[in-house]
Amino acid sequence: MWFDEKTILADYVSFFDEVNAEYTGHLGRELPKFIIGDGVGALWALRICLDRPDHFKGCITLNPLLEFGKQFRNE
Repeated sequence: MWFDEKTILADYVSFFDEVNAEYTGHLGRELPKFIIGDGVGALWALRICLDRPDHFKGCITLNPLLEFGKQFRNE
Protein backbone atom coordinates (compact mmCIF):
# COMPACT_ATOMS: atom_id res chain seq x y z
CA MET A 1 0.00 0.00 0.00
CA TRP A 2 1.36 3.45 -0.85
CA PHE A 3 0.40 4.97 2.50
CA ASP A 4 0.54 3.99 6.14
CA GLU A 5 -3.02 4.12 7.49
CA LYS A 6 -2.00 4.22 11.16
CA THR A 7 0.34 7.17 10.57
CA ILE A 8 -2.32 9.12 8.67
CA LEU A 9 -4.92 8.50 11.38
CA ALA A 10 -2.44 9.47 14.10
CA ASP A 11 -1.62 12.71 12.22
CA TYR A 12 -5.31 13.63 11.93
CA VAL A 13 -5.99 12.89 15.59
CA SER A 14 -2.92 14.86 16.66
CA PHE A 15 -4.09 17.84 14.59
CA PHE A 16 -7.60 17.67 16.10
CA ASP A 17 -6.14 17.49 19.61
CA GLU A 18 -3.99 20.57 18.97
CA VAL A 19 -6.91 22.60 17.61
CA ASN A 20 -9.14 21.47 20.48
CA ALA A 21 -6.54 22.47 23.07
CA GLU A 22 -6.08 25.88 21.47
CA TYR A 23 -9.80 26.69 21.35
CA THR A 24 -10.45 25.27 24.81
CA GLY A 25 -7.67 27.51 26.16
CA HIS A 26 -9.06 30.63 24.46
CA LEU A 27 -12.68 30.03 25.39
CA GLY A 28 -12.18 28.44 28.77
CA ARG A 29 -14.49 25.58 27.88
CA GLU A 30 -14.65 22.73 25.42
CA LEU A 31 -16.97 23.02 22.44
CA PRO A 32 -18.69 20.07 20.71
CA LYS A 33 -16.64 18.85 17.78
CA PHE A 34 -17.91 17.69 14.40
CA ILE A 35 -15.92 16.26 11.52
CA ILE A 36 -16.83 16.58 7.85
CA GLY A 37 -15.41 14.84 4.82
CA ASP A 38 -16.13 14.60 1.11
CA GLY A 39 -15.36 11.58 -1.09
CA VAL A 40 -12.27 9.81 0.21
CA GLY A 41 -12.14 12.39 3.02
CA ALA A 42 -15.55 11.12 4.17
CA LEU A 43 -14.08 7.64 4.42
CA TRP A 44 -11.25 8.99 6.60
CA ALA A 45 -13.74 10.97 8.71
CA LEU A 46 -15.78 7.83 9.36
CA ARG A 47 -12.64 5.86 10.23
CA ILE A 48 -11.48 8.55 12.66
CA CYS A 49 -14.91 8.60 14.33
CA LEU A 50 -14.84 4.83 14.69
CA ASP A 51 -11.38 4.99 16.27
CA ARG A 52 -12.30 7.87 18.64
CA PRO A 53 -16.07 7.69 19.24
CA ASP A 54 -15.83 9.90 22.34
CA HIS A 55 -13.99 12.68 20.50
CA PHE A 56 -16.64 13.95 18.06
CA LYS A 57 -20.27 14.88 18.55
CA GLY A 58 -21.06 13.99 14.95
CA CYS A 59 -19.72 13.01 11.56
CA ILE A 60 -20.91 14.64 8.33
CA THR A 61 -20.15 12.78 5.12
CA LEU A 62 -20.64 14.12 1.61
CA ASN A 63 -20.48 11.64 -1.25
CA PRO A 64 -18.61 9.09 0.87
CA LEU A 65 -16.42 6.65 -1.01
CA LEU A 66 -17.38 3.43 0.75
CA GLU A 67 -16.68 0.95 -2.00
CA PHE A 68 -14.83 0.86 -5.31
CA GLY A 69 -16.80 -0.13 -8.41
CA LYS A 70 -15.85 -3.30 -10.27
CA GLN A 71 -13.97 -1.33 -12.93
CA PHE A 72 -11.48 -0.14 -10.26
CA ARG A 73 -10.91 -3.47 -8.51
CA ASN A 74 -8.05 -5.84 -9.28
CA GLU A 75 -10.10 -9.01 -9.54
